Amino acid sequence: TLFLQSPEATVKSLLHAPIERFAWKSLITFSSIYYFMSVWTYGRSVPSGLFMPSLLTGAAYGRLVGVLLHMMAPDKISDPGVYALIGAASFLGGVTRMTISLTVIIM
Repeated sequence: TLFLQSPEATVKSLLHAPIERFAWKSLITFSSIYYFMSVWTYGRSVPSGLFMPSLLTGAAYGRLVGVLLHMMAPDKISDPGVYALIGAASFLGGVTRMTISLTVIIM
């Protein structure tokens, strides 16, 4: 379902969906495929943009971390969407070389 949505809807579902919505295997698959596709298009020097791919990859990776932590300690981790938000902000800041304050303002 992650590949079949628009990028905006995918980010929204990664941030707001319930815990049971995405399995950790699908998050690994999505984040790795999307990461390598964005690296490939960036290396090809085609006009493709990096804003949404970096948000998507970071949100999927952060959601994966949140789901794995929830599997290890279900009583301590309540919402993996918070980890998706932190992952999206950190990946966006790293790819575009923004300062952390500007990244937080954009998010």
